[in-house]
Amino acid sequence: MTAIEAKNPLWKRNDCGGWFYTLYHPVTGRRIRKSTGTDDYDEARRIYQRAFSDMIAGTEPLTLISLIRLYQNTETNPRYRAALTEGTSYGKAYAEGVAGRAKHLEALLGIHTPKIIRKDIRDVTKGDIRLIRQAIIDARGQTRSSQQMFSELKTMLRQASEDGIIDFSPAQTLKNITYKEKERMSFTPDIIRNVLLMKDSYPDKEEWWFFAVIATTGMRMSEALALSDGQIYKGTLTINRAIKTNNPDDIGLPKCNLIRIIPLSELTLSVLSEMETDESGRYFHHSRAWGTRTFRRIREAACSAFPSSSDEYKAMTSHTLRHSLNTNLLVSGISPLLAAEYLSWNHQMILDMQERYTHIYAESLRPVADKIDELYRIPATAAAIQCQV
Repeated sequence: MTAIEAKNPLWKRNDCGGWFYTLYHPVTGRRIRKSTGTDDYDEARRIYQRAFSDMIAGTEPLTLISLIRLYQNTETNPRYRAALTEGTSYGKAYAEGVAGRAKHLEALLGIHTPKIIRKDIRDVTKGDIRLIRQAIIDARGQTRSSQQMFSELKTMLRQASEDGIIDFSPAQTLKNITYKEKERMSFTPDIIRNVLLMKDSYPDKEEWWFFAVIATTGMRMSEALALSDGQIYKGTLTINRAIKTNNPDDIGLPKCNLIRIIPLSELTLSVLSEMETDESGRYFHHSRAWGTRTFRRIREAACSAFPSSSDEYKAMTSHTLRHSLNTNLLVSGISPLLAAEYLSWNHQMILDMQERYTHIYAESLRPVADKIDELYRIPATAAAIQCQV
C-alpha cells in the first residue's frame, strides 16, 4: 500500500478512497494515521486541523510558544520527523542544535514579546513576526546568533504551513536578519613565539603546555581540555572529543559533532612528550574555568614581560590563537584548502571508508604541520632570550 497522491500533510493510498493524514504527538512522539473519510481536499484539511487541535488540547494551547517547544526536542521536532520520512538532509545533530536555539528563543520572546508568543498560532500576523524580529535584534544585536534564531522561527512557521496547521506562514516574505562578521584578532608569529619562549617563567608548567598545544594545533579549548593519549597515533591526532560543560568529565563530540584528523608538528609532539597523563590518559583533566583562568594568567605574564605590546596580549584567548594560526598559515603560503581542513573551518567529516585510511588521509596535511614548526620554532638562542624575559 503506497501513497499515490499527496498534498502535505494529506495523502491518498492506492487501495482506499479519500484523504488520509499523519500526526505525531508532541509529547510522546507517537504516530497517528487516520482517514478523513472524504475525497474533498478542503474538507479533509479542516478535519486534519481539528484533529491536530484536539490532539494537543491535553498538553497546551496551539500557540506560537507551543510550536517553538516542539522544536526543543528531536523526538517532537516536526522538521526532523518530516526529514526521516522524506529522506531530506536534516540530520539529528542539526536538530539538536535547533533544540538549543529554540530554548533560547522561547526565553527571549517570553521577556520581550510575551503577548505575541501566547497567541493562537492562526492569529499570528506578519506584523507580529516583524515585532519579534526587532525584539531579537534589540536583545542580541545584528549577530550570527540572531540570524540563526530568526531563521529557525521562519522555518518553524513554514513547516506548520506545510503540515496544514496554518494556511500560510506569516513570515514567508520577511527578510532574514543580516549581520556583519566581526574582524578577528590575529597575532603575528613573533607575538606567539614570545609567549612560547616564556616557558621557564611559569611556576606551573601545565599552563605553558596548555598554551603551546592550542597555539600549535588550533584546537578549541574544549577539545584541548579533553585531549588524551589515546587520540594520538604515530604523530597523528584524531580530534574526536571535547568537554561539553564546565564538568571536565562531561565528554562528548567536538563542535557540531564533527571530527577531524591532523598530523602534529614536531613542536607539538615535543610539548606532549614532556607531559604526563593521568590514569585515564588525559593531558589536561580540568574544567573550562581552569582554561579561562590559565589564559588570564598567560595574558598578565605576557603584558608584564612585553609592556610595549600589552594591548595585543590583552586580547589573547584560545579562540584568537586559532584564528592567528589560520592567518599565519595563509600568509606563509599554505593553501587555504589545507588550512581549512587542518582547522576544520569547512567541518571535515570522517566517513567509515576514510577511517580505514586515517593516517594516509592525515598525511596529506603534513605541509601544515611542517609550516607550524617553521613559524613557531624556538631559535637556538632561546636561552639568551629567556634570560632577558
